[in-house]
Amino acid sequence: MTKQDALLQLFVGILLTFAIGCSGQVETECPTQAPQVEMAPSVVESPREETGPPASFSDEFIIQSIDLAKEFSQDAETALAKYKDQWVQVTGAITSPAGRFGLASQLGLNGINDEDGNHNVECRLFGMEFEKIQAASMTQEVTINGKVSGVEQGDVQLVECYLVRLGEDPSIKMSVVELTKSFAEHSEAAAAMYVGKPVTIDGVIHAVDDKDRAVLLSGYKPVSGEAVLARVRIGLVGYNKDDQLSPGDQVVLKALVREFKNNELLLFYGWLMEKP
Repeated sequence: MTKQDALLQLFVGILLTFAIGCSGQVETECPTQAPQVEMAPSVVESPREETGPPASFSDEFIIQSIDLAKEFSQDAETALAKYKDQWVQVTGAITSPAGRFGLASQLGLNGINDEDGNHNVECRLFGMEFEKIQAASMTQEVTINGKVSGVEQGDVQLVECYLVRLGEDPSIKMSVVELTKSFAEHSEAAAAMYVGKPVTIDGVIHAVDDKDRAVLLSGYKPVSGEAVLARVRIGLVGYNKDDQLSPGDQVVLKALVREFKNNELLLFYGWLMEKP
């Protein structure tokens, strides 16, 4: 056997020994085998539960908006300890209809008036709840489920508010001609009857004032003298230039009677109910 044959035989022997060890017949480490890595179990996050009001409320968290505002006015610290982040069911009269002035989601309920000023309940409506209440009248009773978030500038703040009930519409229904005639002929009696009251009026547009976000409706025209106009200011959300309202259009609006001055009846918190 030559020297080369001997070396070749030795090399083959080494390879055979290595192969036998890797096949498991000989207990030896096999550097070419990938180490076994223990995998951590996969973690699957549970879906986050949606927030929302409870199915029922204890008596202490069913309250009138006036009483809730009073508690915070008398002792804000104690009231916060009791109500902060708690769901409450609040009933009150609408003092600031959603979308008339300011955010569509903001609804104001009546509170109290003391030496420090007005203290109301402000409700931030959840999602599309605004659509359920957008045509509500001033002073209309409403019940809301909401979560108390705190107090700002004396007003109790509720968030994630849901509509529970909307009371009977208190607005006085009449034509704009009838309403303006009563002021033109008996201004003091009409003021006592209508000022500060919600109305639902129908009439014909005399002019549109984009700058004032208002429509002027043609009112009562006496035999002699100028016709009385009704200026209805519509809120930021309700007023839309794309409505393309024009003089001569017949419309129905909700609003709050403010004052009669210079042969013009001013109404606030307007909401366009019907349009051409």
